[in-house]
Amino acid sequence: MDDNLVAFAVWESQRTKERAKQVLVCSWPEVDTKRAKRELEEELKKKGLLRVGDLDCFPCLHSAKRDAKDNSELLSTASSDNSGESASVDFAMTDERDCSPPAAQAQPDDQNAPAISQSSNYWLMRLFQSNLFDMDIAIGYLYSSKDRDIQAYLANKLYEFRDEDVDFYLPQLINMYLHMDSISGLLHKYFLHRCRNSILFSLKTAWMLASYSSDTWLPSLYLQRGQRLLHLIRSEQVRPPARVEINVNHPTGHCRSHSGGEFRTLSLAAGLPLGNLMVDRALYTSSSSLALPGLEARSMSFANTLPVRYTSVPGDLHSGRAFDNGCECVLSSEKNIKDGTVITPHCTCSAPRLQAQDAFIRALGNICSKMLRHTSRAHRTAQLYAELTQLNLNLPARVCLPSHECVHQVVRIPSSEAVVLNSKTKAPYLVHIEVLECADTFLSSLPQKLLDVNSRSAKLVAEQVRLSIRSDGSGSPNSACSIPSTNGCEEQEDVCPIDGQYQGDLDGEEALSFCAGEVRRRLCDEVTVTTRNFSRDPEDPSASVMKEPWSEKENRIRENSPYGQLPNWKLLTVIVKWGDNLRQELLSAQLVEQFKRVWEQEKIALCVRPYKVLICSGEGGLIEPVCNAISIHQIKKQSKKSLLQYFRHEFGDQNSERFLNAQKNFVQSCAAYCLICYFIQVKDRHNGNILLDSEGHIMHIDFGFILASSPGNNLRFENSPFKLTAEFVEVMGGIDGDLYKYFKFLMLKGFMAARKHMDKFVQLVEIISTGSQLPCFGHGPTTIKELKQRFHMNLTEEQLESLVNGMINGSVHSWTTKIYDQFQYLTNGIL
Repeated sequence: MDDNLVAFAVWESQRTKERAKQVLVCSWPEVDTKRAKRELEEELKKKGLLRVGDLDCFPCLHSAKRDAKDNSELLSTASSDNSGESASVDFAMTDERDCSPPAAQAQPDDQNAPAISQSSNYWLMRLFQSNLFDMDIAIGYLYSSKDRDIQAYLANKLYEFRDEDVDFYLPQLINMYLHMDSISGLLHKYFLHRCRNSILFSLKTAWMLASYSSDTWLPSLYLQRGQRLLHLIRSEQVRPPARVEINVNHPTGHCRSHSGGEFRTLSLAAGLPLGNLMVDRALYTSSSSLALPGLEARSMSFANTLPVRYTSVPGDLHSGRAFDNGCECVLSSEKNIKDGTVITPHCTCSAPRLQAQDAFIRALGNICSKMLRHTSRAHRTAQLYAELTQLNLNLPARVCLPSHECVHQVVRIPSSEAVVLNSKTKAPYLVHIEVLECADTFLSSLPQKLLDVNSRSAKLVAEQVRLSIRSDGSGSPNSACSIPSTNGCEEQEDVCPIDGQYQGDLDGEEALSFCAGEVRRRLCDEVTVTTRNFSRDPEDPSASVMKEPWSEKENRIRENSPYGQLPNWKLLTVIVKWGDNLRQELLSAQLVEQFKRVWEQEKIALCVRPYKVLICSGEGGLIEPVCNAISIHQIKKQSKKSLLQYFRHEFGDQNSERFLNAQKNFVQSCAAYCLICYFIQVKDRHNGNILLDSEGHIMHIDFGFILASSPGNNLRFENSPFKLTAEFVEVMGGIDGDLYKYFKFLMLKGFMAARKHMDKFVQLVEIISTGSQLPCFGHGPTTIKELKQRFHMNLTEEQLESLVNGMINGSVHSWTTKIYDQFQYLTNGIL
């Protein structure tokens, strides 16, 4: 065989025979292609690897030389399920080894295994090996491809993508797992692999499966498939293997070193294999000794079953330890034991991994159900405070808010900061939660429980003493001094006691001279417009809560918190909504996030503020609130002003820099959400579902009616492409203003950019629509067809510009928008 041949492989396997076979195809210098092909066939026959048609699937062989530099391997390994039995596999009996990445599994020999030998797959595999290949492409081909080999290849590729990229498509993967027999077995292995290594992924997967279990229309086969996986997760059969890592440089130690996803085993001095080594639970406790007894001993095996003492029932709020699963393991990865032993961040005491976290989320959700017993807002608020106070007695705990990315532990819930949100049929509420950032939520040690003590007054006294040191440097407090307030700089300018020059000697250095009055005036000039909070309205208490700047709220709560002195203290907030299946809201959040990514990739100046939605059961979940933002309804009700007047009141004069920046932010965000509302047909766009933040950005929330659904039993009364009222145009400077022209320009550019990436949006919706009876898919396959038509792929740029201008003009003068706003005012009091 020619020495210049460069091999690359095509792999394929059968589940029943577990076989992977390599077919060698090579590139060489420009020689006679027939002769080269003949030599290659002879060489493959000698190795017993040639089958009929293996070489016919490739184009002219000499063309491969041009791609040899950047394509040394065109096709890589893929294990597939060709037996057609994936639908009938008993997943409950899946062996633990099946959930490891395919690269780590053995591939026995089999001469009869079929290979990927179709010429159409050649260029497809070239795409999969290119730098352009990402999770967006993978999920599309994984859903649309009918080739088992391609499906297996892409399923194996999931192990190589970042977990964050795969988690974005978790709803789509769950839906394919339930409804597509050809890939359910492949995805089952991937889910087991991820669940084994991540508690939060296990919880998210279990919650998503539980939400699908409420779909009574699902066929029994699909429903049982999801329930089997759900049972595996909830019954704690999917756990990480208990193991210990010892430094490879230890002279007498045995090491199972984790590197690149594989374990490398070194022999012990005594030559004894350790296998599944279990470390005594006492080594993980903070009060235990760090010495590992008997490290030089011949035998280092420990009991692999350790008794766990549970002192309370998970979820029992009266016990004070409702969120304690009995785990006594403490993360000590930075602590060395006997010169080299490092404990891996895994629980080894066999305590339930998921119960405590699931109980915490269920406790938050049960509050919504209890508040529904009351009709008045005052009674609901009292019930909310009482339930949160009871829940607070069980904190701190090794639990977290899975909707937030930072690694943390919940330590306290300030119950008086919670607020009941507006809803007739549901009882959602907003709650603030104090957390401590840590290395690992479930293994880091908990802080000591502290009583609520108001330390704000002590801090203020200390601050006053520090700022009122007399000029002679004696350190005695000056009682005449006071801390100036930025909210009243102009009023206090003439009465400030520090009004002249102030000199002092600092350790013999040159005297420091400054005029306090001048410094105060300069600071006041920078604060052009003061922050104006809303007064608390008993009928709508959320207005004042959401209007308060987040930084001020965070500082205020921290001053009154017993944990506020800790450097890793942080405040998180979340909306708890129970009594509704949030899968449609989650799909909307995915689409908004995808629009943001596309416009950022295309460098279009459109502002979008996505928020996260976490499904926690078939009855509800957690929603990320938008901080520093209030609805237009609340603005009009509290300020008694029009939108333009509120802008002037909030951001200053119309020619000021702050007002112009807010105006530009309004235009960029309004154009973005107008396009989003058009593409996915968002309805129920009253002023209670449109927010305005402290920087002038507009944003839409509550995507309960999208695609084929609309209020009033799908009456579809709102027939305008999007909501763009005359009041919005007034903020932009009118139809003759430059910003209005800029708005139309952004609409066109954003439309063109979205049209370029149409497949990314369509596949999100199409995969979820498979086997679904959500209201947004009420038109069946027509829903996807209408979505594609709204991208207008057949129009030129000039035709598209005319279309966009027509939609803008039609929305501004839409009479249905005006009538719907009036209807909302008469029925719900929404301004």
